[in-house]
Amino acid sequence: MSDGDALTIVPPGDSRVSLPDGGWVYRVFSKFAVDVLTLARNASDYADGAPDVTALESWPEPVGGWHLRHYPLAEHVRSDTTMRLFRTCHLMINVFLPNKAPRDIRKMTPHSHADFEQGSLAIRGHYIHHMRYPWTPDKTSWREDEHTEVGSPSLLVIPPKVIHTSQSIGESGMRLVDIFAPPRDDFSLRPGLVCNEAEYPLPERLKGISAPLQLA
Repeated sequence: MSDGDALTIVPPGDSRVSLPDGGWVYRVFSKFAVDVLTLARNASDYADGAPDVTALESWPEPVGGWHLRHYPLAEHVRSDTTMRLFRTCHLMINVFLPNKAPRDIRKMTPHSHADFEQGSLAIRGHYIHHMRYPWTPDKTSWREDEHTEVGSPSLLVIPPKVIHTSQSIGESGMRLVDIFAPPRDDFSLRPGLVCNEAEYPLPERLKGISAPLQLA
């Protein structure tokens, strides 16, 4: 049972979600959930793979084995960040605190990721996703900047190397969730930043590595 406004990590195997009092549920799967891949509306976009994206790896199994893990989001609020980061063996979910006002246009955060995609899931309110595409040696492949306004619910998938930032507009209480697969190394290396880091160990390749000075 859940009172809502929570994140739940479901172990492998059959599962069922019911909403006796109504509400919304957003389910997020990695590509390892092969039984649902064909149900994706954009499955054809990835029929030939994603050559610019690092291959999805499985991180170590959770401490204590597979079982249902439930996190009421109100218990994971910090004064030093608007992020609420959680990870699994295959995914990282960042449930931002609700926006109290439209974003200050003098405090945007344009950045890019070298080798992974980002899913930005708007679950309440309106956003403008600003994207600037890289210039390659082939000028015929250059693309104009995009400033895409979306409502909720909606999902934007941002390709690697694309400079991007999201601008909340409209009413108070706007909600945005970022999704990464696999979990981000840079976020995971920052002690205390991932809310459930004690339950999901780092892979061997990251042990003993210091966190980067800046996070994007």
